[in-house]
Amino acid sequence: MRAATDAGAQVMFTIFGTPPWANGGRPTTYAPTRGSDLEQFAYAAAKRYSGTFSPSAAGDPLPRVRYWTAWNEPNLPLGLLPQWRRVGTRWVIQSARDYARICNAVVGGVHGTLIPGELVACGDTAPRGNNAPTSSRPTTSPLAFLRAMKKAGARGFDAYAHHPYPSGPSESPAMRPKSSTAVTFGNIGDLISQVTKLYGPKPIWLDEYGYQTDPPDRGLGVTPAKQARFLTQAVAMARANPRVTMLLWFLIRDEPQLAGWQSGLETRTGVHKPAFAAFVRAASDA
Repeated sequence: MRAATDAGAQVMFTIFGTPPWANGGRPTTYAPTRGSDLEQFAYAAAKRYSGTFSPSAAGDPLPRVRYWTAWNEPNLPLGLLPQWRRVGTRWVIQSARDYARICNAVVGGVHGTLIPGELVACGDTAPRGNNAPTSSRPTTSPLAFLRAMKKAGARGFDAYAHHPYPSGPSESPAMRPKSSTAVTFGNIGDLISQVTKLYGPKPIWLDEYGYQTDPPDRGLGVTPAKQARFLTQAVAMARANPRVTMLLWFLIRDEPQLAGWQSGLETRTGVHKPAFAAFVRAASDA
């Protein structure tokens, strides 16, 4: 599980990854063989973080987790394998078929606790995909994945989650991506329209978003000042859209390895970037 917090200090957990005993000894990015195993885990996790459970009789209870997401970027190989599978003469989006079982299991487990106010989001899609099953790295575009998971029977979730990262440092939050298969902040309306068509007016959680900075990333980063401007713009756009009920900035502090992620509000040594103050202003306006 991974955790994050929103501006209101509510905790969100993501249930992600399968132990080898539950998927036939394969890597953690393969779906569990039995959905019931994942459902039982989700149920146990939600009960543990209900806000009333204490690991010891004398200790304080663990914090309550209200927001849950099922998996992470299942339309990419780093999230779920396999992405595509050949059936006769055609290719099917196997990741979406497997994900429908994952989504339903997490929804069933968390909602099965009957704890009031628990919310589960499915999707959690990455912004891009090539829809090229015979390529060296097959991925799935977010809209194709959304349609396929609906067809495979994903249901019962409370919100749809997506990561609307820009296609590059020159793309502001308001710009539409050049790729016809990408869904970023600039064309988030395309995703919302598809969610509405398939599932009705469900809330949209943008639970990962950010811009890397230069320094330290000279290839994919924007200036620290531009990062702050783009953060302010993205928050304003999200607030203006009634369907978007969550926006999480990824991440708080730059990862120490340059090959990692450098979109932090702080440098790896804890020095505040201009985006830190922009984030504080945005949170205080909530």
